[in-house]
Amino acid sequence: KGYSPFAAAQETFRLQFDYSRQAMAPFEADLMRQVTPFYVFARRMIDHLADELINRPGGRMGAAIRTAARAHDTDAKTPDYVARTGAVPFGEQDDGTRRYMTGFGMPWEDPLGFMSDPTMPGAFLRNFGAEALARTTPAIKLPLEWSTGQSFFQRTGEGGRSLIDMDPILGRTQANIRDMLTGETTHHVSPLGGQLFEAVVANSPYSRLFTTVRQMTDARKHEDPLMLASNMLTGIRFAHISPAAQDAVARELVDQRYKELGGSGFTRMHAPEERRAEMPTWQQQQLALFDAFYNTLADRAKMRAEERERLSP
Repeated sequence: KGYSPFAAAQETFRLQFDYSRQAMAPFEADLMRQVTPFYVFARRMIDHLADELINRPGGRMGAAIRTAARAHDTDAKTPDYVARTGAVPFGEQDDGTRRYMTGFGMPWEDPLGFMSDPTMPGAFLRNFGAEALARTTPAIKLPLEWSTGQSFFQRTGEGGRSLIDMDPILGRTQANIRDMLTGETTHHVSPLGGQLFEAVVANSPYSRLFTTVRQMTDARKHEDPLMLASNMLTGIRFAHISPAAQDAVARELVDQRYKELGGSGFTRMHAPEERRAEMPTWQQQQLALFDAFYNTLADRAKMRAEERERLSP
C-alpha cells in the first residue's frame, strides 16, 4: 500500500503488538510480566483501545463498543460477573432462567473488564483492584483468595463473593454425571476433596479443562446445544442465570443499600427443603441442631426486647 519498510513495521507493531523484552520498560519486563501472565497483551490493548477511541471514535471498534453498550442489560438482578461482560439478553427459558451473551471474542473486551460505573469512584477503584488481582499468577492469587475467603473474579456490590458460596468445579461435575445417570436434579453440591482442593483445581493450569467437562455434563446446557457449542468452540460466550441466582443478587443489593442507610439485622442461615432432601442423614441432623440454636437465639432476643419495653418509662 505504499508504506516504507519503517512505516510498515510501525503499523504492524501497532496492530499485532510487540511482545519482545526490548519493547517494555524494565519494571514491566522484570516484574509485571512475571506477576500477571497476560500483562503484555492487556497493557498493549489498553493503549490501542485509547488510540482508536480518541483518534477514530467513529471507526469500527468504536461502533462495535457503542452497539454492545446499547444492548447491555442494566437489570439490577444481573450478577456482577455477568454485568461486567457484554451481558446482552438472549431470551428467557420457561422456568425464568435468563440467557446472556457475555462475550463476543473481541480483543477490546479485555481492557473493559477493568471498568465499572464511573459515577461511583469507590466502586470503580474496588473493581479495578479486584480485576487486577484476578489476573495475577495462580501462585499469588490462590493464597490471597484463600486467606481472604473471597473470589477476585466473582464479585458482589460489597466485594468478592465468598468461596463457600461458589459452585465447586469438581463437586458440580460429579453431581452432573450422577444427574445424567439418575435423571434427577441436584441443586446443592459440596466440594469434592475439600474446599482447598477445589480452590487449587480452579487455579491450576487444567482449570479450563475441568470447566469444559463441567459444561459438557451439565444437562441444563444441553437444552441450548448451539450455545454450548459456541462456549466450547468459539470466542462467543453465553451464560444462564437461574431465578434463584437472580433473587440472591437482588437480596444482596437491598441488604447493601439497607446497611448504607444505617440499618442492621440478624442474619439467619436457611437450607431449603429440596436441598435438605439431597443431603445425607448426618448433614440433615446437623442442620436441625443449628436450626434449634437459631431458634434459641431468636427467643433470647425476643425476651430481651420485652424486658426493655417493660422497664422503659
